[in-house]
Amino acid sequence: MAITIEKPAYLMTVRNAYFADRTVTEGVVSYGTTRGVSSIKQVGVAKQKTEQKIHASGLIYDYASQKTGANISVQATQLPDDIVRKYEGITVNGGFGFESSGDQPPEFAFGYYSEYSDGNLLMYWYPRCKMTQADYTDETSTDSPRDPARDYVIVAMPTDDGVICVSYDQSKVATGKTPYTPEQFFTQVIDSPTHAKVGAEPTSGT
Repeated sequence: MAITIEKPAYLMTVRNAYFADRTVTEGVVSYGTTRGVSSIKQVGVAKQKTEQKIHASGLIYDYASQKTGANISVQATQLPDDIVRKYEGITVNGGFGFESSGDQPPEFAFGYYSEYSDGNLLMYWYPRCKMTQADYTDETSTDSPRDPARDYVIVAMPTDDGVICVSYDQSKVATGKTPYTPEQFFTQVIDSPTHAKVGAEPTSGT
């Protein structure tokens, strides 16, 4: 039997990012209105996990690994200042911003999507996140044009159901189904397999 040689599509570029407030009231989780940002240059995800080798009878009997979260580095031309101030927990009074040792950053949901070489999209929601303050450097202007960029750090944590990330790949949607667009996917935060959107793509032509 001949071996089939595959030529998979590859990720071409990161696109927009999305933010939504996350609140928990008497054990009930709710999310605010989604805000989109089109200034993203790069998103890097470093997954966190705990690992342990289990030994027995002089051999490695098993290997245990548990996912605990993810560190997300975001580089953007600039994120909206009100988003950054809110999610870093900075106290705001008009044009003033007060950073203190007692700042308590609120939780939020973070999402973004990337585009494959074949035009399909790969989308992500991280439903429970906090933003940590990243280092930055302000530079002088010069005669040469500069590509402005700021770095931001987001920590993704598991929800009560243990969900860290929800991904949606348009290329994996069943034949006859219409994939969700970014507007449809990101309108409402998806944080569990029981969410109404999961597995409910409309059939083609409807």
